[in-house]
Amino acid sequence: SSVCTVSSVPNAAWATLPDSRMESFVTAARLVPVRITMATPAHTDYFTRGGLAGWERGILYDPTKEKVYLVDIERSQMWYDTMECHGKLWARKLSEVTRMFKEEYADVPFIIKQMGTFGMHRVSPAEAGFDGIGMDSYGVGQTMMQMNSSVTYAEAEQASRTMWLLGTEVAEAAFREQLENVGYMDRESMYADFSTLLNSGAKGILHFGFSYGSYIIGDHMWLKTELMRDPRQFEWMAAYRRAMEASETLVDYRPDFYYWYPAQRREKTLFGPTRPDYLSINSNWPAEPRSRPSMPTRDGTWILPTWDANMDTSLVISNLQDTPASTRWGPGLEALIKKGSPNVAYVGFRHDLTRIPSLDKYFTGDFAYAPDGRKFQILRPTRSSRVLGKTPEGHVW
Repeated sequence: SSVCTVSSVPNAAWATLPDSRMESFVTAARLVPVRITMATPAHTDYFTRGGLAGWERGILYDPTKEKVYLVDIERSQMWYDTMECHGKLWARKLSEVTRMFKEEYADVPFIIKQMGTFGMHRVSPAEAGFDGIGMDSYGVGQTMMQMNSSVTYAEAEQASRTMWLLGTEVAEAAFREQLENVGYMDRESMYADFSTLLNSGAKGILHFGFSYGSYIIGDHMWLKTELMRDPRQFEWMAAYRRAMEASETLVDYRPDFYYWYPAQRREKTLFGPTRPDYLSINSNWPAEPRSRPSMPTRDGTWILPTWDANMDTSLVISNLQDTPASTRWGPGLEALIKKGSPNVAYVGFRHDLTRIPSLDKYFTGDFAYAPDGRKFQILRPTRSSRVLGKTPEGHVW
């Protein structure tokens, strides 16, 4: 119970059907998500679903009792509890492994390398054994921001302790298309890429692939990064290192980012309502399936994901269209809006109105279409609102 977030009444939080009540938390812990299915009209008496002919239910299986449980997945916190429990248990296990390593082998800083999406398991708890997060960043220029670099700052900022933040695997990645060129084209290209990582919050850089020896042979894509084949690059690195060591601002430098609350878990779509209850980013690589990468705004500031609404930033962006997401994260957004700082930008629809009062007072329950076919929700401006757009019929959007 100290890790997962099932409420004190699991059946209510998980929206179990009347004939699928769980007996205990032990039962809840055993349940395995199987699939989502559409309920038949005969089952709509259980809950009112806004006039729909059917509603989605989740099928859970207890392998010990060999029993099936059904939940109203459009209201249930089951899948969000499961994902959060998984992330926090993984963070705990990482802490146990790193503490064991320090006690039995070497008491040195332990860095967890970033790969893929924004990970709750890399958001360090206060008692964590690991000490920092490493950027596994390849690319050129600003493309490196979306390749395991900027997202690490979000993970470090949300940790419960001060974290190391380093570029632990860095190289310009063009691979086969530029095998005739080794490493960086010139000094300026190298410095631009290194500075991109420092601007993302890195306090040090470990470059990948000085020499591979006999590890690779022939026309191998990693030959592109074997810097031993062009010794000039080491002199360029040495000069950049001296500049870093001489800097009086690097240690205390904190980059400016905007944050999108809450973050999008990559596995969200594996189980849960098929209709969108919220949309966000997960900072995965742009080419990966189900990727919602970090993105820059028009003013050049990048947007990162967060599980914590109270970030040190000037802007928080959010979308909480409906329950169950609004039930889980709506109170955090409500508190942020009431606080008045930072600024909050809400994008998208709001369906379960009144759940986030400070936000929902601007929304009606009506929808309309713009001349270009886009659907929008008709807004309700207050006396202090500045209206930026409306239809010829006077509908504010």
